[in-house]
Amino acid sequence: MHGYRVSGLLAVCVSLVSLPAGAEVWTPVAENSSVAYLADSVHRIGDHVYLVERGTSNTAQGPLKIEAPLEFDCSAHTLRMAWLDAYTTGPVPVRLYGTTRGHYKATQFIAAPAGSLFKWACNLPVRPERLVNIGRASEGKLIQVDARSVSRSGAYTSLWTRYDYPQIQFDPPYNAPYDSKREFVKVNCETSRFQITTGYDFTADGAVTDNMIARDDAETPFDSSDDYEVAVKAVACGKPFDPETWVGIGGETLRTKAPLATDLDIDSIPASADVVTPAEGFYAILPGKPSFTTARLVETMKNTRMNTSQIVIDLRSAPGNINRVKETYSPDFFVDRDMLGLVQLKSKMNMRRSENRGVYVAQTLTVKGDAWKEGSEVSFATEGRNVPGNDKLQKFGMNCRIGHVADATVVNAGLPGNAWPLACKRLNGDSAKGYYVEQLAYFIITHEESKDFGDSDTSVDSVVVER
Repeated sequence: MHGYRVSGLLAVCVSLVSLPAGAEVWTPVAENSSVAYLADSVHRIGDHVYLVERGTSNTAQGPLKIEAPLEFDCSAHTLRMAWLDAYTTGPVPVRLYGTTRGHYKATQFIAAPAGSLFKWACNLPVRPERLVNIGRASEGKLIQVDARSVSRSGAYTSLWTRYDYPQIQFDPPYNAPYDSKREFVKVNCETSRFQITTGYDFTADGAVTDNMIARDDAETPFDSSDDYEVAVKAVACGKPFDPETWVGIGGETLRTKAPLATDLDIDSIPASADVVTPAEGFYAILPGKPSFTTARLVETMKNTRMNTSQIVIDLRSAPGNINRVKETYSPDFFVDRDMLGLVQLKSKMNMRRSENRGVYVAQTLTVKGDAWKEGSEVSFATEGRNVPGNDKLQKFGMNCRIGHVADATVVNAGLPGNAWPLACKRLNGDSAKGYYVEQLAYFIITHEESKDFGDSDTSVDSVVVER
């Protein structure tokens, strides 16, 4: 995204063959050896069984690598696919929630197809979850373990954990709602290290909406300052207990959450004064002053891992030197942003036919740079979160070297005034290059290099500016 960028339900019983996956254990189903599942992903809550299938589906376009979490309602004889990840090119999959691509939409149960797969899943030797509270974390979060899942073998203990939030949260990039996260954790008590092999985001009604970790063979040292890790280690490496009677720290395990608020727009939540004030000081060093009321840029972005796409950028000048930006990626997905020069004050992702969402608001801002001139550097960093919500602060920032000023027509013949080349590094190591256009007070990114999303080049195809 600029500066900050971010067919029906497929048949469940597709023909699958297991794919290589490092140390992951993909086990063929006894009743159908062409179907494989991730052994560590199997979990049972009441009459519902959850697991992940992964393999290759034969399509008209050729073999397609896929991964899909399934939920079996064993008492109702129904099932649903939480989503389907299709790996077309590169490591980043195309995510499908039913017929919806690229953003969250709830999927529905369907009658279980005839055959042995459903019976096999419901008969897996996994006991129903029994949650026990084992600790508390900041902002009202509750740390829990499935007492019946704890299994010890030599130095290792494996167990399912649950991290319960006091309010409904939303997970980027698909904006999937959740009130808790469950993880399958393997703990090495001799080395004080652990590994998370499977993770699910859950809603209160038991729906899986997203997965939250990249599976990795590496074991991670425990962090003594992390409440969650301390509590998990204490259970995994502590004294054995009776899984049917152990109560941990006691207390309620399934908390009632407030319903989602009415969907908010970007104007529903104000920008933080703690960010606006330093942003105004940073804005003061930027060259030129914008002289437009509205502008529209039509861009084409070519990416090494994704299809070529067209993006429409609408800019509107607002009081206080605010640039109201609307980035439209498709008829179903657009992003609103309030920008003050290079700094984003707040943003709102808008995805039609999706769940309600909050507004992402920057809470803190640090800036460096007291002059704008060729060869100098400017930088800024923000921390923000979705409002309402109590999710962890997300960091964003860039350090930019300023190039030699040019005529803005170098970007597109319709752009007025001057454009300053910027070569920027993001906090995560990704890079972005482009031009800061004085008359629009807007940074147009023309080239990006991302570890997660590949390299992209963006051209401005047309410009309309109204003064």
